[in-house]
Amino acid sequence: MIVSLSGIRGVLNADMNLADASRFALNFASATGSGEFLLARDPRKTGPALSKAVSAAMMSLGSTVYDYGIISTPALFRESRRRELPAVMVTASHNEPEFNGLKFIIDGAGIGQETLDAVAGGRKGRKEGFASGVLKSSQRSAYVDDLVERFGAGSCEGVKVALDLGGGAAISHAVPLLGKLGCQVSSLNDAYGIFNRRVDPVADDLELLRRIVRQKECDIGLAFDCDGDRLVIVDSAGRKRTGDFMLTLALSELLGATGERRVVVSTDTTQAVDDVAKKAGAQVFRSKVGEANVVGVMKEKSARLGAKGAVGASSTVPSTTAETPCSLRSP
Repeated sequence: MIVSLSGIRGVLNADMNLADASRFALNFASATGSGEFLLARDPRKTGPALSKAVSAAMMSLGSTVYDYGIISTPALFRESRRRELPAVMVTASHNEPEFNGLKFIIDGAGIGQETLDAVAGGRKGRKEGFASGVLKSSQRSAYVDDLVERFGAGSCEGVKVALDLGGGAAISHAVPLLGKLGCQVSSLNDAYGIFNRRVDPVADDLELLRRIVRQKECDIGLAFDCDGDRLVIVDSAGRKRTGDFMLTLALSELLGATGERRVVVSTDTTQAVDDVAKKAGAQVFRSKVGEANVVGVMKEKSARLGAKGAVGASSTVPSTTAETPCSLRSP
């Protein structure tokens, strides 16, 4: 089992079990002190069992749990920020299907080291006996509506997009979102839990997506991982682009659109962001590697744009923080 700021991951009934998930959920509930929590999962087969373990543990403390079912990690991050409630995402992100795990969210951001230590420690703050909590299911995410409001319905009219949804949680929002923005969408691997390629689009050659982009003369191709927070772009020529390319492209657009003059990036982020920022008259601050470290420096410097980079992947969904390399954060 792997325990890190990116989440807790393992193989159920091998190096992780339902008792572990219950303990982590109880510790998280105790650490936050909240009586309400959001819950969601990706489409892995072990997701329902882990979700039930998490919700049962939190309800034993008398908490109300709002279960969104299958939605993407970026959608749950945004719901956490919008509703000002802590959240648990049941996912192993870009790991292969046999893995699963838990990602913890507070105020629309990943947790810091102090909270992780509390979550991963022995069971703490547990009162004797059980309280009667409430599980409210079939919650509807406002993610698509929020993004349509931000960018404008029909604002991408006529843009041709090919999607490789990888059988993952992005199915819940990518097609309806792009449709409302006016895009012409062709989708592949759009059945929940059917993984016809590597879960991690960075590790896959995306041959089918690249072929469809060329055959249908699409403007862009987008490939997602299982929980929808890892994105790879295929350009109009059918070329799979790098995370550095995507990050600098997105950052350039955001700096121009927002007028922000402060950007925080992790030390493993491409130096190209310095050139992009310089052209926009912005200052770059660098943090230690890791999403929580980027967010911490953003708060310290009062910066509204941040990115953490590495090789290959990108998540450029506004108003959220993604676990994967080259994620962008904006308000």
